[in-house]
Amino acid sequence: DPHLFTVVEITQAISEGKKFVRCGKSTRTVLSLASLAPDMAMTDFQNMTVKYDELEEMKKIGRGSYAVVYKAKLNGLSVAVKELVMKGDQAKKAEIFDEFRREANIMQRLQHPNVVSLQAICTDPFCMVVD
Repeated sequence: DPHLFTVVEITQAISEGKKFVRCGKSTRTVLSLASLAPDMAMTDFQNMTVKYDELEEMKKIGRGSYAVVYKAKLNGLSVAVKELVMKGDQAKKAEIFDEFRREANIMQRLQHPNVVSLQAICTDPFCMVVD
């Protein structure tokens, strides 16, 4: 019998910071989210992932409904950091994460001299680092 998960279940698990999910039919069966849904687990960002503690001199410069923006340093370079605010019920958190994932995918491909470039992402907490 195959293991079935809905997109919502996978998105919720990832937005909660989980790396694995258990099959509802067999709690002994544990599956990696990176292998189950690599696009949703953002495995294509592995070369762009930094740890949150690598961001230095964080100074808050703005706040929106779903994120706080900081001026910071990454490897000695000035960057802006958009950190998600994950509040609300699980469905709302999954929606916020899904929007973050879409925006990061677009920014990763976007190259234009008049648009900031995505330098890195953090996954705990979810952040985008731009120049």
